[in-house]
Amino acid sequence: MKSLKESAGISLNDTVRLKDSGSVGTVCAILDYGTHIAFFLDIGTWIKFPAKREWIELLEKANDNENN
Repeated sequence: MKSLKESAGISLNDTVRLKDSGSVGTVCAILDYGTHIAFFLDIGTWIKFPAKREWIELLEKANDNENN
């Protein structure tokens, strides 16, 4: 298992939306398990939600947040 800062155009601290539920959160971890990459999202629950790339859409890059 390897920790990543970016994968498939999504980086740590980017704001994303879960396509099925519409929940919005920030990417707090990206882990490469060798067989798949999981994006862990902070969506305001006690447990960080793991998601596949095809389950999420990018709303705002973290760098955009720092410039505002």
